[in-house]
Amino acid sequence: MAKFNQLLSNVLTWIATVLLGVFVLTILLGVFYRYVLNAPLVWSEELARNLNIWSVFLGATVALYEVDHLRVDILDRSVERWPHALRALLSLLLIAAEALFAWSLVLGGWHMTVDRWDVPLTTLPINQGWIYLAAPVSAILMLWFLAWQAWGTARSFVRRGGK
Repeated sequence: MAKFNQLLSNVLTWIATVLLGVFVLTILLGVFYRYVLNAPLVWSEELARNLNIWSVFLGATVALYEVDHLRVDILDRSVERWPHALRALLSLLLIAAEALFAWSLVLGGWHMTVDRWDVPLTTLPINQGWIYLAAPVSAILMLWFLAWQAWGTARSFVRRGGK
C-alpha cells in the first residue's frame, strides 16, 4: 500500500506541477497580449485563476501526504522528549482534527459543486462545477492519506507495546 500511496502522490505532484506551469504561461500570455500587443485576452485571467485553484488543492494534498504542511515547529520540538505513547496519541488527535477539516471540505465542496454544476464560466466553455470539484476531490484524497498516517501511527504504537 505504501508504494500505491507514493505513486498516487507522484501523480498528484505531476498534475499539480503541470497545472501550475500552464497557470504561469497563461499569466505571461495575458500580460504579453495586454501590454505588448494592446489586445487583452478575455479568457486568460479566468483560466489562470481556475488552474491555480486546482493546482493549490492538489498541492495541498501532496503536502499533507509528505507531512510537509503548515506546522508549529516549536510544538514538535517540545514533545520530542515525551514518551512514545503520548506522542502517538497527540499525533492521532492531530490527524483526527485534520480529518474533520477534510470531511467538512468534502461536504461543503460537494454541495458547492452540485449547486454550480450547470452554471457556465464567463469566458470559458466549461461549467463552474468542474472548478468547485477541486475541493471534494482533494479532500477525499487527503482523507485517504490521513487514514494511512493514522494506521501507521497506531501500528508503531502497538509495535512498541504502548511504550
